[in-house]
Amino acid sequence: MSIRFDRRQRLFAALLFILSLSVALLPRVPMAQAGPPSSIFSNGMNANLVLGQSDFTSSASATTQTGMQNPSGVAVDGNSRVWVTDHNNNRVLFFGSFASTDASLTNLALSSGTLSPVFASAATSYGATVANSISSLMLTPTVATGATITINGVSVASGSTSSAIPLALGPNTITIVVTAADGVTTKTYTIIVARADAGQSFAIGQPANLVLGQPDFTSNATAATQSGMRSPYNITVDPTTGKVFVSDRQNNRVLRFASRSALTNGAAAEAVLGQLNFTSNSAATTQSGMSSPSKMTIDSAGRLWVSDSKNNRVLRFDSAVSKANGANADGVLGQSNFTSNANVTTQSGLDSPYGLAVDSAGHLWVADLSNSRVLRFDNAASKANGANADSVLGQADFTSNGSAAAQNRMEFPDGVAVDSAGRLWVADYSNSRVLRFDNAASKANGANADGVLGEPNFTSIAFVSTQSGMSSPLGVAVSSDGRLWVADSGNSRVLWFNNAASKANGANADGVLGQGNFTSSASATTQTGMQNPNGVTVDSIGGVWVADSNNSRALFFGSLFSNDATMSSLGTGAVTLSPAFAPTTTSYTATVGNSVSSVSLTPTVAAGATVTINGVTVPSGSASGAIPLTVGVNIITIVVTAEDGITTKTYTITITRAAVTQYIMILPIIVKS
Repeated sequence: MSIRFDRRQRLFAALLFILSLSVALLPRVPMAQAGPPSSIFSNGMNANLVLGQSDFTSSASATTQTGMQNPSGVAVDGNSRVWVTDHNNNRVLFFGSFASTDASLTNLALSSGTLSPVFASAATSYGATVANSISSLMLTPTVATGATITINGVSVASGSTSSAIPLALGPNTITIVVTAADGVTTKTYTIIVARADAGQSFAIGQPANLVLGQPDFTSNATAATQSGMRSPYNITVDPTTGKVFVSDRQNNRVLRFASRSALTNGAAAEAVLGQLNFTSNSAATTQSGMSSPSKMTIDSAGRLWVSDSKNNRVLRFDSAVSKANGANADGVLGQSNFTSNANVTTQSGLDSPYGLAVDSAGHLWVADLSNSRVLRFDNAASKANGANADSVLGQADFTSNGSAAAQNRMEFPDGVAVDSAGRLWVADYSNSRVLRFDNAASKANGANADGVLGEPNFTSIAFVSTQSGMSSPLGVAVSSDGRLWVADSGNSRVLWFNNAASKANGANADGVLGQGNFTSSASATTQTGMQNPNGVTVDSIGGVWVADSNNSRALFFGSLFSNDATMSSLGTGAVTLSPAFAPTTTSYTATVGNSVSSVSLTPTVAAGATVTINGVTVPSGSASGAIPLTVGVNIITIVVTAEDGITTKTYTITITRAAVTQYIMILPIIVKS
């Protein structure tokens, strides 16, 4: 008897044949379980699931999304998807893979360094910085069941530690690829690990730890919102509270943020100056308004100074950390009142002021850009509105404004900074150099600079991307250890010079941020890149802040080594200090009785810091050996050295031990008559 197929049956048979053939040609997906078939299947074993019925005992046919009617063929393709010829329903059904498509890391640990940002499965780009002593790194990734991992092309089991990955000096890219259990879905994670040079607390090309103004390191949108920015120009940090101020130039405002420890990527500002709220951005020449604010500085008394550049003035805000939104300025220089904005070349006037710095003596230094000069205002906080400057550098007098590349001249100076020794550093923008003036406050008008970086001498002008050269530097900052930072805007980088004051003219930089080497200058919107940074600032704990202007964001780079040399606590046993111990107080006294012949102290310092007591090293949190006390005055000296190996803080305790108490016995005199 012959069997005849109608056209419909022939069509389904052909479809099933083609599907089966294609499946035969596709690669098979590995079984989740290892071993030969006999270890997976056994005679008479139960099925694991059923398609077409709701349970294993039903058999009704149906024309629904879950039902079937006399299925005649089944196939599994290379992606573990199931195809069924539902014969009497004249259709082919497709069922998605039962293998997971989850290709996310669930956790990632590093043997050294800290991921930035903090690990989250959805985030795929990270940075980390390690000290020079770390020559290799191991990673421990964790993924979903059935997924596989490769690190730089080498397979690593989930939850296991990778083999050591060698680290070169500077940035190192580590690529992690996760393949889901379905064998198809993948997700790639990238970590840039920067290794510092020997003795350095920063690494060339190291990734930023924090970004403000953007939600992540790859966005650069502009916005006038509580968390957005538009071409920020400078950053300054209050030395007491740690609060962060950002001059949001094209939004005509200054934003105030919480302290660094309380900030996360894209954090919202807590207050605004120059505008009444976070969505306004109009320019104004008023006591509360601004027009293109550029550089700022904050002095030891908490006064914020702002270069209101297009209003040709410098504004002063007292107690800036507590100002309300849109608060009035408390003083003005460059103009006689808060409603004038004339640009002039006089002893009291300004023309596009930019860089600001206040030294320990209260001198305010102003980079008067379009007048190609730097002005000094003595006791600036006590000056009346519109007061005269007391000195000028870059010009021979207060009425000249010519520009030149000479030892005593400038052309459009943009940034200024003063170090602890009173040296003035000037970012001489159009001469592509940084000038150094030693003992700047005592210089005569128009005095020569004492040193130059970025150029080999005082008359050369070159815009280059080299280890010793610069291209349009806009900002300078000096850290407590004498390191000079330069926002080399035209090269989209920030340079640093160790012990800058001792460098010869035209000396090489010691490190760079924003680029992976000293010859690259490409701009980028990444965790390691920049786009025309305009300002750089060093905070009180040695962290570096960069106004990455054309990316409309502020970046923070943490030092590998803390400069915290503060003693957080001091145990003194039965000895009572006066005053009571406080980390910021460095001098104490105490009095003990004669019976107290020695004292033991227990100092506690920051991680990585070291402490000596009278020259003897004592581990943090441990008691010292017995320190003998002689009768009379005893001076105990405690020296804390920060993790950076440079910053120190000395505490002194003067203990007076009483003399032996003399007792006189008076015996009765008996007189016999």
